[in-house]
Amino acid sequence: MSDLVAYVDGGSLGNPGPSDIGVVIDGSASGTIKIKKWIGHQDNNVAEYAALLEALQLALELGARTLHVSQCRAFPSD
Repeated sequence: MSDLVAYVDGGSLGNPGPSDIGVVIDGSASGTIKIKKWIGHQDNNVAEYAALLEALQLALELGARTLHVSQCRAFPSD
């Protein structure tokens, strides 16, 4: 098990509009992992949460002990 750091971001062109996410995970035994995905026609909040969920899912798959998340903006729940 490892300690991972995830950098996440999601955005849309228009709100809603064409959307994608980006995730970078550092600390993996296999090195830095980069993910970029098209997520369809969404709003900006959905894109932000989708990026976070992608990082959480990957951390589970990697058997991470901890995951520290850095994001570009504050979520409404903050």
